[in-house]
Amino acid sequence: MADTQTILGPRKVTLLMLGLRAVCGLGGGVMGTMVLLISVLLGASIFSGFASEDGGGTLNPLVVFVFMAVTFLSSCLSNTISCLLIGLTDKGKYKSLFSTLYQVFAINLAILILMAPVYIIVSGVSVEMMAYVAALQILVSIIASSLILEILSDAKYALLGVYSTVFGLIFASAINFALYIMAGQNTSILLFAALPVIWMMLGLMNGLVGMGYRFVYDAYGIDFLSKYIKYGRDEEVGQEEEITRKDVLSVKKDVKGGEFF
Repeated sequence: MADTQTILGPRKVTLLMLGLRAVCGLGGGVMGTMVLLISVLLGASIFSGFASEDGGGTLNPLVVFVFMAVTFLSSCLSNTISCLLIGLTDKGKYKSLFSTLYQVFAINLAILILMAPVYIIVSGVSVEMMAYVAALQILVSIIASSLILEILSDAKYALLGVYSTVFGLIFASAINFALYIMAGQNTSILLFAALPVIWMMLGLMNGLVGMGYRFVYDAYGIDFLSKYIKYGRDEEVGQEEEITRKDVLSVKKDVKGGEFF
């Protein structure tokens, strides 16, 4: 019966996996931050003379384009590396890493395309507004990338991925806000800390939520976050949507996708 519950229920998360996911998220965030910082330092010296001379804060279109490109590269690199490293911590769960990375890149590119008109509009207002738009783009791309990683890894427990992402963002926001206050309300600290802190907390919450939910499942035997659990009138589903213990055990285990390296 214990083996059956292991197959049917959520995957177990060990302390090693928990630590690795946090470290992997941190590593991906650091890589994205390095790209962002290098680009900012280079751009400050190269494009300092491209601002308009009317004093109105309007930027040269080339500066706007480079700003968009740097934001995209740093966020996309951070999201891709973080998803890759977190996926490698449990190849049994994250079997579709190639598909995941493809979808992560696609959603980051789609977000850039959708945000491009916003950049163009706010570039005529102030540089600070462009920074806010960039922060919004990075945050949305992180949320989308994290959800894609979890949904493609195990659609049955997509809700578990949603919970871990939300909790991770809440704790990451609290930590970033605390760093902002301790730095004397200097927004520059967020340039260094935002990406690493967010992805570290996403990786940590990914493991903690999974570990906690597995404990609840083992203790009470209720799999309330499974997509097969129906409530209220949702119980009146077609027979083709039902799944039984026998059906699960009869499915041949597919581990081919887990051979990433």
